[in-house]
Amino acid sequence: MTARLTAWVGFFIALVTYAVTLHLGVPGGDSGELMSAACAGGLAHPPGYPLHGLVLRLAAWLPVGDVFVRLNATSALFGAATVGLVIDTVRRWTKSAVVGALAGAFFGTTPHVWNAATTTEVFALHGALVALVVWATTWALESPSPRRWLLVGVSGGLAMTHHPTALFVVLPVSMLAGKTWWRSVLLGVALGSTPLVLLPLFSSVDTPFSWGDARTVEGFLTHVLRREYGTFRLASRDDSGGGALPLLLAFLRFEVFEAAAIPMLAALVASRFVARRFVIVTVVALSGSLVLFGALTNLPLDDALFLQVVQRFFLMPHLVLCLAGAVTLAKLPRPVSALLLAGLLVVGIVRHPRHDAELLATYGRAVLNLPDDALVLTQGDLVTDVSRAVQACAKEHQSLRVIDQQLMTFSWYVARVGRVMNDVHFPGARWHPRDEGAFTLQAFLDANATRPIFLCGGLKPGDPVPMRLVPYGVCERLLRPNEPFDDEAWWSGSAQLAPAAPLTQSPKGTWEAVAERDLWNARARRGLTALEVAIARSDDRRWLDRSALVLREAVANDPHPEAATWKNLGITEGRLGNTSAMKAAFEQYLREAPSDDPQLPSIRALAQ
Repeated sequence: MTARLTAWVGFFIALVTYAVTLHLGVPGGDSGELMSAACAGGLAHPPGYPLHGLVLRLAAWLPVGDVFVRLNATSALFGAATVGLVIDTVRRWTKSAVVGALAGAFFGTTPHVWNAATTTEVFALHGALVALVVWATTWALESPSPRRWLLVGVSGGLAMTHHPTALFVVLPVSMLAGKTWWRSVLLGVALGSTPLVLLPLFSSVDTPFSWGDARTVEGFLTHVLRREYGTFRLASRDDSGGGALPLLLAFLRFEVFEAAAIPMLAALVASRFVARRFVIVTVVALSGSLVLFGALTNLPLDDALFLQVVQRFFLMPHLVLCLAGAVTLAKLPRPVSALLLAGLLVVGIVRHPRHDAELLATYGRAVLNLPDDALVLTQGDLVTDVSRAVQACAKEHQSLRVIDQQLMTFSWYVARVGRVMNDVHFPGARWHPRDEGAFTLQAFLDANATRPIFLCGGLKPGDPVPMRLVPYGVCERLLRPNEPFDDEAWWSGSAQLAPAAPLTQSPKGTWEAVAERDLWNARARRGLTALEVAIARSDDRRWLDRSALVLREAVANDPHPEAATWKNLGITEGRLGNTSAMKAAFEQYLREAPSDDPQLPSIRALAQ
């Protein structure tokens, strides 16, 4: 009885640990979108994550504490459940509570697992459901019965309807049922798939924070099968920047960082006492999770941010590896196991994720810090998702009309937004510069010419229009040709909207680092616009001083100013007659300048 309690003890310890280190604001990635869909009642991006969406809705409705904290806390619950299931599964395999605790401690304290368990994402629940499949199969093999194999099927159905990559584990594990119990497993899969009925319900709520239209059979299948991405692909890209081999190498580096699963697997393969079918199931699950998925993945892994996105999908094969490798620990003497357990806990605690609770929420509020009657066109996941969370969950800046440029290329989005925002005019079914029935960007701008329009995250390429972009905070005001521009009003107004300088330096490849860079660049853009006004006014001294003030502040306080900021500062200092300052700025620019800048020869001559 005491051994059986080990899993519950591990669950509560993990839950408290994750709760203490919980993200208290808006995380990066898909978190903002998942939060906004839950708060506003919409449908998340394909495949919809119905069970996860239901749990998030319950958390959003609870009238206790901060809504962002409640939503993040759901992942702590799922992460702790995964730790408990790992402990009990390994205990049943090895007949050792100590080894079970060791496996749970190793898995639960690895950095990426810990991060997933403290932020609003789908991967904590994904891990819990896959771990439940393995645990239920272990339970069924101990004493086979229709009821136990039914649970295997139910957990498998829940896992696959939550995230399609669970198929790579569910299929080989469920094959252990053999011919005797396959009917129970199939019935269970059917029962476990019932959360899919929630997708049309979620989709029936008209909100701009919803993806797709699952109310029709075609729309339902498109969403569940991720047709708009390409099933098992991570982006709607025609080119392939991934591949199986780069993904395998990235996974090896991931496991080295996570600490010890590869040596554990090597020990597993070398162990004679392990059943052959156990090794086969493990190899098949890992092959599907890495080789097949890697062959379909189409994100370039040499990009630090894209690599971080892909690494979230390593958590399932990491779980398989931890479960499989843990059985070899049963051969170790108990004092050695206890010492290893203590060591893993210490290492995990030292490396635990440290979240910035304010940065991305501040970034989202900076994006929305615009006039109340503005029409805001966003571009990019970070700008769109974080601002959505602030609007939908924190209920701030709700009068702003925020429209995502990428989603505007889908007719279901234009139809939905047209119903919700009846004061925004769409001159066609969707945005495309050439397709019949679609509208161009110019037509959309003309149809909404009576209100100020801002771009946040830049303009989606492929449909150019004549315009001038003037920075206002994180975003830019879109000015049409010959539209009057009051530069004095802009200077004072943009000063009030300038975002606060970031106080942190986040690791490269994180969404927080992207937000920091956007905030710093937004501050520097005011200096460039002031320089343009000065040049247009024949080197107006007052505007040159304004430009120099902003750009000097940018290079003095930004830990990694953009190369263009140094270039603009050099031009400003030169026009002010500050030769030594011009030379210093140009020399710094030349160290970082892109090789294709046609002005390089002239700048190099000035620097010399």
